[in-house]
Amino acid sequence: MPDWLSPLVGVVMVLIALPRLIRAPLREAAAGALVVGVASSPHAWGYEAALLLPFVWWTLAGGLVEPWRTRLVVAAYVLVPFWMISSVTQVSVVAFVVLAAYAIWLAGWLRGDSGPDARTVKLAIRPA
Repeated sequence: MPDWLSPLVGVVMVLIALPRLIRAPLREAAAGALVVGVASSPHAWGYEAALLLPFVWWTLAGGLVEPWRTRLVVAAYVLVPFWMISSVTQVSVVAFVVLAAYAIWLAGWLRGDSGPDARTVKLAIRPA
C-alpha cells in the first residue's frame, strides 16, 4: 500500500464523521470523537483501542437499543482478546471491532434515541 493512502483514508473518515459529530448530543459526540479518532488512525488499533471505553459506556447507558446493545458489547469483549494471536493469524480482531464501532455509530444503527422510548409512551398515555 502506498504511504500516502493510509493518512488519506483517515482524513476521509474524519470528514465523513464531522456532520454526525456536529449533530450529536454532547456526550455522544465525545464518545463518537474517540471512536472516529481511533478508527481513522491505523496505528492506534492495538492497545490504544482502550480509548473506546467511553464509547462502550455510552452504549451501555442506552446509546444502542436492546437486545443489540448486549449482543454487540459481549461480542466485542469475546473477540478482542484474540489480538494476542494476531501476529500468527495476520488478522487484527481489534481493528475489526474498532471499525465496526465506527460504522455502527456513524450510520446511527440501533441507536437508543431513534424513536420514543417506553417512558415517553407511558407518560403520553395517562388515564383520564
